[in-house]
Amino acid sequence: MRLTEATQSSTYEDQPEWTADKAADGILDSYSCTDWREIGNKGWWKASLPGTFEVEEVALVFKYLVYPCTYTISVIDDYGKKKQLCGTLEEYWLASEADDPDLDRDLPFTIIGDDKTYTVKCDSQKGDTVMIEMAAGCDSYLGLNDVKVYGTVIYSAEFGGSAYVQKVDMLLRHLSDSCLLTVTIFDGEKKKSCGSGKADKENVVIPCGYKRGDRVIVEQTGCSQNLGLYDVEALDRNYHDLTLDGQEVEKSLVQKVVEKVRE
Repeated sequence: MRLTEATQSSTYEDQPEWTADKAADGILDSYSCTDWREIGNKGWWKASLPGTFEVEEVALVFKYLVYPCTYTISVIDDYGKKKQLCGTLEEYWLASEADDPDLDRDLPFTIIGDDKTYTVKCDSQKGDTVMIEMAAGCDSYLGLNDVKVYGTVIYSAEFGGSAYVQKVDMLLRHLSDSCLLTVTIFDGEKKKSCGSGKADKENVVIPCGYKRGDRVIVEQTGCSQNLGLYDVEALDRNYHDLTLDGQEVEKSLVQKVVEKVRE
């Protein structure tokens, strides 16, 4: 997914172009790096996700790692008030294998070209920001080529009361053949699955079979980016939209779709 608003604890003074956003642009030849004067003082890097996600995995790409250090990867929610640990990783290998013939080949990384990727599995921590921190006392600066985050975005809406849901109608900003949208109706704490559909067309409709509930949740899986939603409508048997704080909408479904497309 696309990361934005990247910041870091400092920027390498002699290379002012090594800013935090270079690790969020998807280009492996670009580079972000904290200043060498900050060595030992818990350097950090963080960026905003394009919405609130249940994070499943964070992948860090390093072109050169020189010093041993422990990195902590966290997901932040609630306007930065709640930090949830995904995991930690430690690196012990040098800038190139030729520099160390005794390099431990069993370390948990995969090789992409000349670059190396560490993957940290998360436990579906929900948040809108990802953060990487170095442990105190690390004899290194924090340098990143790329950071990738994978997870499911959640859309949630209350109905303003219990209702029978005929179907959920969604208008998408972006399309994806590999991405699935999954709709779930909640009746109190009880989950009722409506089903899933491919995000390969602008208007995706998921039948719910008149399941009763008081709110709807939409999740996306298998996506490389946040699809973005122009509109989500949970419709009862009379085509009333239940998601507008319980207010009934008298327009027909066809009329609504036509108006949204024109916008």
